[in-house]
Amino acid sequence: RDEVWQLYQKETDPDVKSQILQSVFMSGDPTRLIEIATNEPNMDLRRRAIQHLGMMGSQRSSDTLNGLYAKQTNVEVKEAIIDALFIQQNAESLVALARKESDRNLKRRMVEKLALMKSPVARDYMLELLK
Repeated sequence: RDEVWQLYQKETDPDVKSQILQSVFMSGDPTRLIEIATNEPNMDLRRRAIQHLGMMGSQRSSDTLNGLYAKQTNVEVKEAIIDALFIQQNAESLVALARKESDRNLKRRMVEKLALMKSPVARDYMLELLK
């Protein structure tokens, strides 16, 4: 893992970094994915790291995604976080984010994802919206 991470840090070509990012994910290293999702200047690579965190499904990755969403200004990255939380079936986080979100399009995206979930939390929020 450390050698793969060193390769990632030294690489400048986004395509090669993308392949290394896939290796980081396959090795099951959430720490490095979190670092990429948080600090990578290339937005495409950042979004891919976020997608991979969503597939990992751990509480740590969920907490990280929630924290990233709060700090994020890039709409595409926020959408990637919403998708990652959906992949995790994390209705609690999506509901909490939807309640705070002022951007109609992002909130709509969250509600669309929640509508597909078979979760009591998602169902209760959908009923709350209807009232």
